This record gives sequence, structure tokens and C-alpha cells, in this order.
Amino acid sequence: MSIIFRFPVLMQKSVTKFKKINGISSTQSIMKTVFSNIGMKVHIPEEKLMKSEINMRIGEYYQLCMLYHKTYHVKLHDELFYKKKKMKYLSLSEMSKMLDVLRNKCLFDVEFIKQHEYLLNVDVDNVEQFLNEFKYVKINDKNIIEIIRMYPRLLLRNANEVKELLQIFQNFKIPTESLYTVVKALEMKKDTFLKRYMSIENNLELAIWLQHPRILLMIYLYKVVINRLTYMRRMNCIYNANVHIYTSSNKFFSRFMVGDVCFTAAGKDLTYILRKELGHDKVHVMSSIQKHPYWKYVPLIRINQTIQYLKKKFSIDDICKNIHIILYPMSTIDNTLNLLYKEYSLQGRHNYTPTQYLALCLYKLEQKHHFTGDGVWQTDMSVFEPNFLGDTYETHNLVDLINDDCNEVINLNGTAWLEHLLQY
Repeated sequence: MSIIFRFPVLMQKSVTKFKKINGISSTQSIMKTVFSNIGMKVHIPEEKLMKSEINMRIGEYYQLCMLYHKTYHVKLHDELFYKKKKMKYLSLSEMSKMLDVLRNKCLFDVEFIKQHEYLLNVDVDNVEQFLNEFKYVKINDKNIIEIIRMYPRLLLRNANEVKELLQIFQNFKIPTESLYTVVKALEMKKDTFLKRYMSIENNLELAIWLQHPRILLMIYLYKVVINRLTYMRRMNCIYNANVHIYTSSNKFFSRFMVGDVCFTAAGKDLTYILRKELGHDKVHVMSSIQKHPYWKYVPLIRINQTIQYLKKKFSIDDICKNIHIILYPMSTIDNTLNLLYKEYSLQGRHNYTPTQYLALCLYKLEQKHHFTGDGVWQTDMSVFEPNFLGDTYETHNLVDLINDDCNEVINLNGTAWLEHLLQY
């Protein structure tokens, strides 16, 4: 320990003074001694070596040894090497071991090592543990060597911490492709990741993206995401944002804020929500949703909320048979369903199926808007007439023609749009 504390002072001593302090013979070449300890020779005449020691400090002399080693032994000549403070006093033996690992186990060529010289200063034992620990790990069909080549700074991380983080990713079902595109996310500490994940999970606007392939990038760029979220809330445009807006470049985000680009129910993002909430086998309903004139303009957050609300009351199959209902505000649907239940309980008709109730609800939601599709917009206006029993006959005929096998609708007044809407 005393040697470590004295190290900065010793490096400032002259070579002659250093020899006296450490009892080294004045006729003994330090460079030859250093290289003989790691089994290497110095092809410089003895007289020239001794002459170079006279007017040099020991720190400069060691850097000369390092430069010689890099140039003649390991063939990594770099004139700027000795100017890099972190590389000044590397252990020659450790550097030789590290080079052997980089060349023979990581399969890095000389040019790659030159571009990433900081790897020479990495703990060789940790690197070997890293390679052994993740020998059989594959990320998006890429082995650990290919991943390290993409992001060599990964070798600076502690192998045990990376292993722990990968296990957490697996527990939280982080998509593999997400990790492949954000390998540097493995730089995060476990506590940092968990704190950010929980924060996103408890955030209404962000939680929707927890199963998206970009979620890891969102967590990695957490501070940027939160800043943008706060800003968009103030600007009242939060419902038009998607995961790409949160993680995009500053230039693209600026374009979004001034209205050059607009995202609401974009196809890929809506498909993601359908897959997440209804299941992979229900994604085909997307083609039906796209028939609605305003499907692109309904906020994704609202669609997600509506689906989650409907799932508490209806089966996924019932929802899919009336899939356009997910485009409507949750509060309006809830109010309409309650009025429908009340209406038919008063009439003593309780034999309607959940599918039929949803179809009736969809019909009522658009009836006030003459089946133009305008019912998707948030409104406090009741979808029922003041006397909501006034159109009972028309509604009964509609219900009788809706069944589990097909959604045929008779040509009622203004129902051409509804017939198109209810196609499955």
C-alpha cells in the first residue's frame, strides 16, 4: 500500500535517483530488466540504453519502455500513445495477456485494437470471465463476440453485473431485438434500470410501450423521455406522441412539435397495441379498423385505455366482432352501455349476447352523428334521444339480425355506414 501512495512521487524522480532508492545497480539497465521479467528481449545496444537513462525521469523512462513494447513487440505503434494519461503506466505483462485474449479469443485484428486502445487497460481476468460466462448467449442470433465487436466498451463492464442485468431483462420480458439495437443499455446499473422501469410502468402515457421493441431504448434515454413528456404535457400534445417521438433525434422531435410530422394511430403502433392487448392471432382485425374514416386520428393512449376497459366486461372475441368500438372514448362507451342495460331491463329483455350489446352500443354511438364516424371524438353529448325508447322498433330489428355467425344488418335509415362498420 505504501508503494501505491509513493507511486506519483517516484515517477517524478530521475532514473539515477530511482535506482539509489530501490537499491538497483547503476550499471543495470532498467529496460532490459523489465522486459526480461516478461520473457522479451530488447534489441538496443547497452551503451545507448544507459545513456538514455542519464537525463530522464523514471515516469518518462517507463513510457519509453511502453512505447518500445507497443512498437516492436506487439506491433501497435501509436505516436500519441504516451500522451494518453490512462495508458501511461500500464503493466506490460497485463497488457501482453490482454492482447493475447483480444487477438485469439475475441478475434480482433490489429486495426480494430488500434481503434479501441482503451481495451488494453481492461482487467484481463474480467474479460476472460465475461467470454466464458456468455459463451452460449445469443442476442438476435448474434454471439457474444459479434456483440462485443459492435460495442467493445461492453468489456469494461463487470461480468457478474451484466449477467444480473440480462436476467432482469428476461424477467421483464424485454424483447431480444430491443437489446440488440441498444447493446449499450448493458452499461446501466441494476438499480438504475429497475428505478426507470418502475417509473415508466407507473406512468399512464409511457406504460403503454412496456412491451414495445423500443422500450429498452426508452429506458436508456430515460431523462430525455421524461423531459419530452413534461414538455408535451405543457404544450397539450401528449396524446399525439408515440414511442418513436420519445426516442427520436432532437431534430425530428422539433419537427413534431412544430407540426411537420404527426403521429396518432399509426399502423405499426396500433398493430403493436392489438397484439399486446388482444393477442397475436387477432392482428388481422387491423384491416377492419382501417375502414373507419378517422382511425388514424384517434390517440393511441385512448385506444389502449378503451381496450383495457372492454376486456374487463367482454371477451376478446366479442370485442373483435365489433372492433371499431375501440376507437371510441371509454367514458362514452361506459355511459352508453349503462343506458342500454337500463333500457332492456325495463323492457324485460335480457337475452341479448355480449356481442349484440356491443353492436348496439356501436350503433348508438354513431346514430347521433348520422353514421359519419364523428362519434370517435371526445364529447359529453348523450348518444341517446331525450326519450331513448322512441326508436325501440328500429333497434330491436337491428339486434335480431346480429348473431354470433355473421353481422348482417338490414338497410335501416342511415345504416349504410354501420353495415360497413360492422363487417368482420
